Amino acid sequence: MHIKIKNYKLFFWRIAYIYKLQHSCIMNFTNTTSNKQKKCVLAILLLMLSFTSLTNGQVLPPFFSNTLINNTWTEIAGMNTDSTGQMYVWERAGKVWVIDTNGVKLSVPLLDIHDEVGNWRDHGCLGFALDPNYDVNGLIYLLYVVDRHHLLFFGTGSYNA
Repeated sequence: MHIKIKNYKLFFWRIAYIYKLQHSCIMNFTNTTSNKQKKCVLAILLLMLSFTSLTNGQVLPPFFSNTLINNTWTEIAGMNTDSTGQMYVWERAGKVWVIDTNGVKLSVPLLDIHDEVGNWRDHGCLGFALDPNYDVNGLIYLLYVVDRHHLLFFGTGSYNA
C-alpha cells in the first residue's frame, strides 16, 4: 500500500492534535460529561477520516483490467470460465448467465431455477462449477439453498409461486 502525503506539516499537526484529544479523552473518561464524550468520539472519527483523505484509488496489478460487461445484474454471486474463455456468471437468485468471448451477455439465461432457490438473507445460489470435462459432457454443478415451500408443494394445488 502506498500513501502519498502532500503536506507533511499538516499531516503531523493533524495526528498530534488528534492524539492530544484522544489522550485527554482516555485520561478523563471516568469523569467525562456528555459534551466531553462527544468530543472524544469526534476526535476518533477525525483520525479515521484523516487517513482516508491521504490515500489514492487502488491500482490494478499488471495483466489485470477493469471492464464493465453489463450493468443489469441483480446480486452476482460469482463467475467462472471454460476452456474457450466464455464466462458463466451466476446470481444469488438462481440464474446462470453466459457471457460470450466478445463480452456480450446472452439474452436468455443458461439456467433459471429462481423458483426453487431460497433467496433470502445470506442464502441463495452460492456456488457454481463446471465439470472438468465440461466441453465433452456439458455438466455443471450448483450449490444452493432450496426453498422449503417449493420443495414441499411444487406441482400440487397448494403451491403458489
